[in-house]
Order: sequence, then C-alpha cells, then structure tokens
Amino acid sequence: MITTTQPVSARIWMVKSEKENSFSKKEHYALRDIRSVDGINPRKPLPDFNLTIKGQLYQLYSNTSEEKEFFIRQLFKFSNDNLPIQKPEFVNVSLPVDTLPSKNGSVNEENFDGDSKTAAELDTNYQPISLKEENDFRHLLEKANLQIGQARQFSSSLNDQLSQLDSANLSSIMENEQNVAELIGLIDTAIELAECVEKQLDVYDTLLSFVRDSVELIEEKDSLRHIEQQNNKKLATELEDFVYQLEMSELNSMQAYHSRIEMLNKITSEFVDRFYAHISTIFGNMDSMLENQHIGEIIMQKHSQRHRALLPFSDLISWLKQTRPNIYKNVLDRYNIEAQKLYKKEFDRFFSELATREASSLTNNNWKNSSNNLINEQNIELIETAVAECRVVVESEQKFCIRFFHLNTDVISQLDSEFNNKNVALKRLSDEQMNQIENSFSKISITKRQRIGILDTIGRFGSLAKSSIKIFAESERKVDLDKWLEKLTIAIIIGIDNAAESPNSKCPASVVRMENFHAFYSILSELKIPCLDARRKEVRQKYQENVTIYVREMLGRPLEKIHNFFERIERLMENGISPQEISYEQQFSRIELKRVTTAYPAKEVKKGLENLYKKIEKHLSSNDSSLLQVVWRQMQEEFLNQVKHYQQLISKCYLGSKIELEVGIEDILQFFSEIAQKH
Repeated sequence: MITTTQPVSARIWMVKSEKENSFSKKEHYALRDIRSVDGINPRKPLPDFNLTIKGQLYQLYSNTSEEKEFFIRQLFKFSNDNLPIQKPEFVNVSLPVDTLPSKNGSVNEENFDGDSKTAAELDTNYQPISLKEENDFRHLLEKANLQIGQARQFSSSLNDQLSQLDSANLSSIMENEQNVAELIGLIDTAIELAECVEKQLDVYDTLLSFVRDSVELIEEKDSLRHIEQQNNKKLATELEDFVYQLEMSELNSMQAYHSRIEMLNKITSEFVDRFYAHISTIFGNMDSMLENQHIGEIIMQKHSQRHRALLPFSDLISWLKQTRPNIYKNVLDRYNIEAQKLYKKEFDRFFSELATREASSLTNNNWKNSSNNLINEQNIELIETAVAECRVVVESEQKFCIRFFHLNTDVISQLDSEFNNKNVALKRLSDEQMNQIENSFSKISITKRQRIGILDTIGRFGSLAKSSIKIFAESERKVDLDKWLEKLTIAIIIGIDNAAESPNSKCPASVVRMENFHAFYSILSELKIPCLDARRKEVRQKYQENVTIYVREMLGRPLEKIHNFFERIERLMENGISPQEISYEQQFSRIELKRVTTAYPAKEVKKGLENLYKKIEKHLSSNDSSLLQVVWRQMQEEFLNQVKHYQQLISKCYLGSKIELEVGIEDILQFFSEIAQKH
C-alpha cells in the first residue's frame, strides 16, 4: 500500500482471512524493513517464496506461480520507485523486470475510497498549437472564403463537406458490395487459417514445454555432477595430505616397533586358533541347538534358533575373512561338513515320514479298489508338501549363510546360474520322458493273435493329463504341457490305427477303431482341455465314421433275395424301362414279387436280428453299454432305410398290386426294441 499524502510512504500489510471471503488487517511493515525476497527456484514454477523482514524469515504461499511472480514484480517496482537506498535483495527470481513509469519523480497515487484520476486529468498545463497547425487552419479558412471571427459559418461548411464525403463513401461502398463480400470472405478465410496456425502453435508450445522441463532437469543434473566432481577432487586432495602426514617410514625401522608388531601378531594368531577351535566345536554341536519337534510331523525342522545362536559370531567371521583368508576358508569348509550331516539326517527323517504317510493313506483308502485319480491326488499333495518344506529350509539357510559368512553377490549369482542349469537339465529330461511316452503311444505292436479291446494307452493318457494339469495349472510351463498333450493325442490316434491294422487282431478293424475312438472321445470330453478341442472333434468324427462302417459290414443284406430282386429292377430302370413296364416282364411279374417277399417271414427276420445282436456283443469287449446302444440304434436305422427303399420301389413299379413285405416298419421297430430289452 502507498499513501497519497506527502511524503509518500510504502507499507506491506499481513492480512488474515475471515468468514464470507472477508479479510482483517493483522500487522504491517515498512517497505524499507524488507531485507530479502527469495523465489526459491527460478527454473521451476513453484507457488511458495520467502520474505526476510527485520531479520525474521516468513515462508509464504500463493495460489499459483503466476500470482507469486506478479507480487514479486510489483514489490521490485515499488522498491525502485520509493527506496533510494536499503533496497531489498532479490534472489532466485526472474530479473530484470519492467519498472513503473515515473513522472517528475512522483509515483502514481491511489486512494482506497474508490475515486481515481488519470494522469491526463491531473495534468492542467496549457500547450499552444504549432506554426504548421496554424498555417493549415488559415488555409482551410481561405478555401471557405471565411474570416477568423466566422467560426459558426466555418463549422457549418465543414459539416457540409463531411456529409458530402459520407455520401460519396456510402455510394462507393454500395458500388463495391461484391468486392466487399469477397474481401469479407478472404478475411474469414484468413481468420480460420490464423486459428489453425494458433492451434499448431499451441501444440508446438506444449511439446516445447516438455523439452524445457527436460532441459532444466538435465541442467540440474549436470550442475550436481559438477559439484560431485569438485567434492571428489577436494576429498582426494585432503586424503592425500592426510596419508602423507601419516607416513612414518623412519619409525617403522625402530626395534620397539618390530617387537610390538611381533607380539601383536602372536596374540592374534593365538586368538585365531582358539576361535577356530571354539567355532568348530559349536558347529559340531549344532544338532543340540534345534527346536523341539513332535515325532511323526511332516514338516522340516526349523533352524531359526540355531541361526540366532551363531549370528553373534558374524563380525568375527568378517574379521577373519579380511585378515586370515585361509582360516576363513577352513571355517567355511567345517560348517559345510557339519551342516551337510545335519541336513542329511533331517532330510532322511522327513522323506521317511512322507513314505510312511503315503503307505498309510493308500492302506486307509483300500488302494487296490481305489481309483487312479485318488492315488494321483494324494501323490501330488505329498510332492507339493515336500517342495514347500524344502523351499522354506533352503531359503532360510541361504539367507543365514549370506549374513553369517558375508558372501558376496558373485557366490549368489553362481548359485543362480547353477539353478538355471539344473532347470534346463530337468526340462531336457522331461522332454525325453515325454518323447518316450509318445513313442509308446504310437507304436502299438500286437505280438500274438488276440482280441485287442480298449488300449491301455488311453487310460494312461487320461491319468497323465489329469495329474499334469493339476500340477502345472499355474506354472510357466503350461504352454509346453499343452503342446505335449496335443502330441500325445496324435500319437494315440496313430496307435489306434496301427492296432486296428495289426494282422494278429481277432476283431475287425472297424471294431477296434470304434471302441477305442469312443473311449478316447469320452476321456477328452471329460478333461475339457481347450487346446485339445480340435483333436476331440477329430476323434469324434473318426468314431462316427467307424460306427457307420461297422454297421454296414455287420448288417450287410439281411433280406438278400429281396435285395437282389430289386437291384435288378433298378438296373432295368437305369437302362430306360419305365416303372409301369416292369411288372410286364416275366421274371419281374407280380407272381415273382409275391414269391420273393414271402421268403422272409417275420419269425425268420427276428431270429436273424437276434443272432446279429449276439455277434455285436461278442465283438464289443468293453462293458460300456452306451456304445452297444449306439451301434444297435445305427443298425436299426440302416435296416429301416433298406425296408423303406424296398417299399418305395413296390409302390412305384407295382402300383395297385397290394403286395407288401412280410415285415413292416412297425414290426422292425418292435423286433429291435424287444431284443435290446431282452439283453
């Protein structure tokens, strides 16, 4: 605030915010009391700054960085205008700034009653016109034939001329209306282009703002790097001076010094020997430091108590590593030997408990009658328990060894490398095992003549798939497992085909394929593995194709005479004889038709179907009744299609003869149903 009275006085007020956006004056200071203004960081737009008034530091905050800069600029201007001496010091601010214009050494006056006057209103000095302005004025009077005293006439003349010029201007505008419209269009286009340029400039400005921030950050880092280099140089110089001052080359040759050093070395050697003997004894008694554990628990022994007992010697081990590397290596070897004995005993106990638990669980579940799924789940549980317990013990021992023996990262990286090598070897071993399984699935050999039935490879695949999916469901090798499952699926399909074509098989090839593809399709449907959906559809198609082949092979021509009779009729019709002329042929007369149809009474047809059902039961070795039902239903459909075809030919070639087969559609359906229920 600047006073309006003379002499001019500038003050800065501290105000306090009240309710309803009102403020109350708290305290004020003279402008000359301000000692310094600190903008904190000129490169970053921060809203906070510091004022030092009468030796006291005030930390102030503005709403935005722009408000802070405006306040500092105004403070700088007022200081230049009102303080000839004892101006405040401005640090960490963007300078120079524009100063307020001053007139005759005075400042702008501002009252707080709301009334203000401009500089033009305050200036009452008279300024006469120039000589050129006077000559121009007289020239206008002469042109209008008027005198200086005729001001009213001169004003009227000027108004008339102005009206004429306005009329001429309007006429010109009306005449050039089209040009004006074009000009306005060009102006609008120019405005649009200018807006596009402004938008592009805004984009560039945004990009440059990021560049500016990056440059400021680089400058800041570079400044810190220079400071670090200077500090390092100064530190190196100081260390060189200090080491130079510590050099005692002349004192080292003194007899007292040598004798003292020998005595200290002897004491150190004695201490090292005693410490090595003591720590070796402790390592030998590590089994007594373990926590108590109940017999029969399937958990690894906790070694935290042993680790806590040994950790107080960690500093001495570090001292040995630096001063006596050979003794340190001996201590490390001694610990390895004793720890190996301790963990061997513990692992033997742990895996013995696992084996005992596995045997008892199999006995309780009557493993001879239990399913493979239950056994596999129990085995997976035991494996997960063993891996989890061993992992906890190994991680705990590794952390202890790193801390106790002060092992560096090279040793840990070597262990990680060894672990990765073991993983690669294990993956290679798994791939070899899967290759062997794949070969055993695809290369099916039948050594002697026998009924093949359901191949054991199908059941082995189901057990392997279920257990492996449960184990590797969340593993990183899930992708590899999916690939191997697809390979094994293809191998089983190849194995089924090889078994079906074996010369030692007693069953038809279609029966072997039908049974095995049906069983394999059931297992794939039960597993519901997404990566095997395409193979599952392929197996289902092969199963249906072989069912059709088997039905046609077994059913054949149950009404052979009727079939041969109508086959010859179809051959005549293909040669161009119409259906109405067929009955006039002697060998295809109605009498011959009657003789052929009566050759297969209902009793004989039913007996033939019963024999056919028994053959199917004999061929199908599995106890799956669903497959038998599917085959029998397919037989029924095939037989019905043949009978319907014969009836169509009779109605077409022997119209009105009223000759029918001895068995109809209803009879056939009844025969098939009774035979299925009977068996």
